Amino acid sequence: MSAETLLLTILLLPLAGAAGIIITRHSPDIREGVTLLSSALVAILVVMLAVRFLAGEAFALTLIEPLPGIAIAFEIEALGMLFALVAGLLWVVTSIYAIGYMRGHNEQNQTRFYAAFAVSIAATMGIAFSANLFTLFLFYELLTLSTWPLVTHLQGWVPGLGDWGQNLWALWWTRHSLLSLAQSPFFTRYLFY
Repeated sequence: MSAETLLLTILLLPLAGAAGIIITRHSPDIREGVTLLSSALVAILVVMLAVRFLAGEAFALTLIEPLPGIAIAFEIEALGMLFALVAGLLWVVTSIYAIGYMRGHNEQNQTRFYAAFAVSIAATMGIAFSANLFTLFLFYELLTLSTWPLVTHLQGWVPGLGDWGQNLWALWWTRHSLLSLAQSPFFTRYLFY
């Protein structure tokens, strides 16, 4: 496999995995199989890329140049390779954990979670391999948008109130502990279970 093809495959495989996750949303076993297969393939390809990179092979890819001098380009350097290795290998571990957690807690919107996670891995790989600030900016914004569903997945810890209830309580407690009780806001006897 050529250097450009390997790099492009690593960038696009998580997006293909996200599409497969959405397509198989009505069959949880197949959906989670697609998640595990995508994560395992990305991990294997990132390790292959790292071995070739450590052997001295150069990896550079320019997709398009929308404006003169501003290109969507990728190039591998040592720190980016380390970042991609960590993200690629941890995706497998995280997927195994997430499947057990989501099934064990009977979580809602599991397909949205797995698809958003796959897109966030694609964005992470784009960030790790970005060759310039423009590419870094584009993939960082993609990461921001793709992790929003992950952040909002838990609808809140206060039953019936959601996150705004938890935030309201945290604001009240901080003010009350500092101004009224003159103690640290990091300790409370008013925990809500």
